[in-house]
Amino acid sequence: MLNRRQISLVLSLFFVSGLEASERVLPKRISGQIMDLGKVNTIYMVPGMATLIEIPTAVTGIRIGNPDAVQYFRPDKPENEVTLVLKDSLSKPTNLIIRSNQRKFVFDIVPSKQIHQDMVEVVGAFGGAQLDSANSEVIDSSDSPKRSAKKL
Repeated sequence: MLNRRQISLVLSLFFVSGLEASERVLPKRISGQIMDLGKVNTIYMVPGMATLIEIPTAVTGIRIGNPDAVQYFRPDKPENEVTLVLKDSLSKPTNLIIRSNQRKFVFDIVPSKQIHQDMVEVVGAFGGAQLDSANSEVIDSSDSPKRSAKKL
Protein backbone atom coordinates (compact mmCIF):
# COMPACT_ATOMS: atom_id res chain seq x y z
CA MET A 1 0.00 0.00 0.00
CA LEU A 2 1.31 3.46 -0.87
CA ASN A 3 1.85 5.95 1.91
CA ARG A 4 0.94 9.64 1.61
CA ARG A 5 4.42 10.68 0.53
CA GLN A 6 4.51 8.11 -2.28
CA ILE A 7 1.03 9.12 -3.46
CA SER A 8 2.06 12.77 -3.41
CA LEU A 9 5.18 11.98 -5.45
CA VAL A 10 3.20 10.00 -8.05
CA LEU A 11 0.59 12.78 -8.38
CA SER A 12 3.27 15.45 -8.77
CA LEU A 13 4.97 13.40 -11.53
CA PHE A 14 1.65 13.17 -13.41
CA PHE A 15 1.15 16.92 -12.99
CA VAL A 16 4.66 17.77 -14.23
CA SER A 17 4.43 15.43 -17.25
CA GLY A 18 1.05 16.98 -18.10
CA LEU A 19 2.61 20.45 -18.00
CA GLU A 20 5.47 19.35 -20.25
CA ALA A 21 3.02 17.96 -22.81
CA SER A 22 0.95 21.15 -22.79
CA GLU A 23 4.08 23.33 -23.12
CA ARG A 24 5.35 21.56 -26.26
CA VAL A 25 5.77 24.07 -29.01
CA LEU A 26 3.67 23.31 -32.04
CA PRO A 27 5.13 24.39 -35.37
CA LYS A 28 3.77 27.65 -36.72
CA ARG A 29 1.66 27.51 -39.86
CA ILE A 30 3.86 30.18 -41.43
CA SER A 31 7.48 30.16 -40.31
CA GLY A 32 10.93 31.38 -41.21
CA GLN A 33 13.93 29.44 -40.04
CA ILE A 34 17.67 29.13 -40.26
CA MET A 35 18.41 25.48 -41.07
CA ASP A 36 21.25 23.31 -39.87
CA LEU A 37 21.99 21.31 -43.03
CA GLY A 38 23.36 18.51 -40.85
CA LYS A 39 19.91 17.84 -39.39
CA VAL A 40 16.57 16.65 -40.71
CA ASN A 41 13.74 19.16 -40.34
CA THR A 42 10.14 18.05 -39.85
CA ILE A 43 7.15 19.41 -41.77
CA TYR A 44 3.65 18.43 -40.66
CA MET A 45 0.98 18.26 -43.36
CA VAL A 46 -2.76 17.71 -43.49
CA PRO A 47 -3.87 15.74 -46.58
CA GLY A 48 -5.18 17.94 -49.38
CA MET A 49 -3.56 21.14 -48.09
CA ALA A 50 -0.54 22.74 -49.78
CA THR A 51 2.79 23.53 -48.16
CA LEU A 52 5.18 26.03 -49.74
CA ILE A 53 8.90 25.62 -49.04
CA GLU A 54 11.14 28.52 -49.96
CA ILE A 55 14.93 28.18 -49.81
CA PRO A 56 17.52 30.97 -50.20
CA THR A 57 18.79 29.91 -53.65
CA ALA A 58 17.47 28.21 -56.80
CA VAL A 59 16.24 24.62 -56.53
CA THR A 60 18.34 22.31 -58.71
CA GLY A 61 16.84 18.94 -57.70
CA ILE A 62 14.04 17.32 -55.71
CA ARG A 63 13.75 13.78 -54.33
CA ILE A 64 10.70 12.38 -52.53
CA GLY A 65 10.90 9.16 -50.53
CA ASN A 66 7.37 8.06 -51.44
CA PRO A 67 6.14 9.87 -54.57
CA ASP A 68 2.77 8.10 -54.26
CA ALA A 69 2.13 9.95 -50.98
CA VAL A 70 3.34 13.47 -51.81
CA GLN A 71 2.96 15.45 -55.00
CA TYR A 72 5.36 18.34 -55.60
CA PHE A 73 5.39 21.32 -57.95
CA ARG A 74 8.37 23.46 -58.82
CA PRO A 75 7.43 26.60 -60.72
CA ASP A 76 9.70 28.20 -63.34
CA LYS A 77 9.58 31.44 -61.35
CA PRO A 78 10.49 31.92 -58.57
CA GLU A 79 13.18 29.28 -58.86
CA ASN A 80 13.62 28.87 -55.09
CA GLU A 81 10.16 27.47 -54.27
CA VAL A 82 8.67 23.99 -54.00
CA THR A 83 5.00 23.31 -53.26
CA LEU A 84 3.93 20.01 -51.69
CA VAL A 85 0.50 18.39 -51.41
CA LEU A 86 -0.05 15.29 -49.28
CA LYS A 87 -2.30 13.10 -51.44
CA ASP A 88 -3.89 10.67 -49.01
CA SER A 89 -5.07 10.64 -45.40
CA LEU A 90 -3.57 7.13 -45.04
CA SER A 91 -0.09 8.30 -46.03
CA LYS A 92 2.84 7.33 -43.86
CA PRO A 93 5.77 9.63 -43.04
CA THR A 94 8.24 10.08 -45.88
CA ASN A 95 11.13 12.36 -46.66
CA LEU A 96 12.00 15.17 -49.06
CA ILE A 97 15.43 16.28 -50.21
CA ILE A 98 15.78 19.61 -51.99
CA ARG A 99 19.08 20.24 -53.70
CA SER A 100 20.42 23.69 -54.42
CA ASN A 101 23.77 23.30 -56.19
CA GLN A 102 26.03 21.73 -53.51
CA ARG A 103 23.60 22.24 -50.59
CA LYS A 104 20.98 19.70 -49.58
CA PHE A 105 17.91 20.58 -47.49
CA VAL A 106 16.44 17.44 -45.87
CA PHE A 107 12.90 17.24 -44.48
CA ASP A 108 10.71 14.55 -42.93
CA ILE A 109 7.12 14.90 -44.15
CA VAL A 110 4.77 13.78 -41.37
CA PRO A 111 1.05 13.36 -42.09
CA SER A 112 -1.20 14.88 -39.45
CA LYS A 113 -4.93 15.30 -38.95
CA GLN A 114 -4.58 18.59 -37.05
CA ILE A 115 -1.16 20.20 -37.52
CA HIS A 116 -0.34 21.78 -40.87
CA GLN A 117 2.50 24.04 -41.94
CA ASP A 118 1.43 26.24 -44.86
CA MET A 119 4.79 27.87 -45.47
CA VAL A 120 8.35 27.11 -44.42
CA GLU A 121 10.76 29.84 -45.47
CA VAL A 122 14.42 28.94 -45.05
CA VAL A 123 16.02 32.34 -44.55
CA GLY A 124 19.52 30.96 -44.03
CA ALA A 125 21.45 27.73 -43.68
CA PHE A 126 24.64 26.49 -42.07
CA GLY A 127 26.46 23.22 -41.45
CA GLY A 128 26.21 20.07 -43.47
CA ALA A 129 26.76 16.35 -43.36
CA GLN A 130 29.33 15.24 -40.80
CA LEU A 131 31.85 12.45 -41.19
CA ASP A 132 31.62 9.48 -38.90
CA SER A 133 35.23 9.95 -37.76
CA ALA A 134 35.45 6.57 -36.01
CA ASN A 135 35.30 4.79 -39.37
CA SER A 136 36.95 7.41 -41.59
CA GLU A 137 40.25 7.18 -43.36
CA VAL A 138 42.19 9.81 -45.27
CA ILE A 139 43.49 8.26 -48.46
CA ASP A 140 46.16 9.83 -50.61
CA SER A 141 44.84 9.53 -54.13
CA SER A 142 47.94 10.81 -55.90
CA ASP A 143 50.17 8.57 -57.96
CA SER A 144 52.99 8.84 -55.46
CA PRO A 145 53.60 5.47 -53.72
CA LYS A 146 55.33 7.20 -50.78
CA ARG A 147 52.16 7.96 -48.80
CA SER A 148 49.69 5.53 -47.29
CA ALA A 149 46.24 5.69 -45.73
CA LYS A 150 46.03 7.39 -42.34
CA LYS A 151 43.45 6.68 -39.65
CA LEU A 152 41.68 9.77 -38.27
